[in-house]
Amino acid sequence: MCLPFCLGRAEGDPCTITIKDTKPATHVPGTCQSLYNCAYAWKVLYEDEKKPPMCWWKGDLRVVCCPTIDMGHRTGPFGKLYEPSQHGIKLSNDATCYYDGILQVCCPNKPDRPLPEEKGCPALDIPDQPPNLSIAEEIAWQKCMDNQRFVQVCVAETGDKDRLKRENVCFIPKEKYRISGGEPAKENEFPFMAVLGLAEAIEMGSVHDVRWVGGGSLISDRYILTAAHVLIDTEGGQTSKWVTAAHKHRQHQRSHRCIAGF
Repeated sequence: MCLPFCLGRAEGDPCTITIKDTKPATHVPGTCQSLYNCAYAWKVLYEDEKKPPMCWWKGDLRVVCCPTIDMGHRTGPFGKLYEPSQHGIKLSNDATCYYDGILQVCCPNKPDRPLPEEKGCPALDIPDQPPNLSIAEEIAWQKCMDNQRFVQVCVAETGDKDRLKRENVCFIPKEKYRISGGEPAKENEFPFMAVLGLAEAIEMGSVHDVRWVGGGSLISDRYILTAAHVLIDTEGGQTSKWVTAAHKHRQHQRSHRCIAGF
């Protein structure tokens, strides 16, 4: 009784993937393909280490149900977060995130506007843009110039709090070449570096029970740039708080400089 059915099976036959973790269950159309011809099933099996949706076995070869729509957002390190989403897109009031199974990208829904500087602060001495920059170089140059106010900060004159001046807080020595590994870093030489940690519970001002997991760089007064793998808790714990540690900026008492005062 089974023989005609078994003989009639062939790669390319239609199949259905049932996703039970959505309410109601979702049915995704697919076709029966060799595992080697289905990138989705290959990634599920060998990267996520899960069983791919099966059609049948052909000897030792898996013939899998390969989706006809993109399901990459259900795989990889952020797959669990994006499983219920449509096409790997998650929306919130503040940001829109997209994930394709490899790279997660989040963009603010509204452009981030830097806080205005104090009135009376001297203008920045911005150099002319070098000629013949590529598009990527031009963007990098512009962002570098935008962030100069966090390097040439506005502070009060000594003995006269009503007069403001620019002060360089970069502390990078200019008398030598800045080569990685050349000599030990000086205190305050890299104030833009940060370390990121995870904690179940933490009291304000305490760093007890923090598991430090990676480094990062301050790229503005609100954001830290870090590697994607740092955001994954590889030990499987349920973490509730991120902790950052950075050089305490001399202006940290101001509310808009809180990122450097953790």
